[in-house]
Amino acid sequence: MLFNRAIGGEAIADAANRIIDGTLYSIEELEHIDALVIMQVHDRDVFDESQLKPNYTEYPVPFDRSNYAAAFDYVIKRYLADCYNLKFDRKSKYFNSRSGKPAVVVLCTDWHDGRVTYNTSVRKLAEKWGFPVVEFDKFIGFSRNALHPVTGEQISRLFTGDKQEIDGEIFGWHPENGKEQYIQQRMGAVFADTMRKIFPVRR
Repeated sequence: MLFNRAIGGEAIADAANRIIDGTLYSIEELEHIDALVIMQVHDRDVFDESQLKPNYTEYPVPFDRSNYAAAFDYVIKRYLADCYNLKFDRKSKYFNSRSGKPAVVVLCTDWHDGRVTYNTSVRKLAEKWGFPVVEFDKFIGFSRNALHPVTGEQISRLFTGDKQEIDGEIFGWHPENGKEQYIQQRMGAVFADTMRKIFPVRR
């Protein structure tokens, strides 16, 4: 079942705070969620373990945007804990099961490979937890390593109305919205292909 709780301009800290206040998902909704998919649009390090807490309950809340790695850590650990704890909920179909609800978390790279810090660190985070990654940057169809032969600019610039400077280079920032837009269609295909590899075919 799909619950799209994405809000433009939010960061992972906002997602953590929404879990805390119960607005990202309810316990009733958790019962039906197939996977928690996390996609962020920034170039922050989400793997840095130097400020992480062993237990997610040790983090001071609410979260601000000063530590992206800590917020990711909270969201992951809290979601896994919430899924597991359904085994103690008499109203849950997972009540009295050994593992509770199997928790599936899927991480995503940015839509292009210009954000090296985020893309590299989110892969490290996925490897740490054994999570699958939707590799938009790998399969989007162009690379930061080659400029467009006509414009002489980063190819990502062709698909956005705004721009972002990263390490002295100018990249496209937010891809144009709309299901008819090429990048949206391409990302949809990459996402669907990844999810097919994660979940069994339903007949």
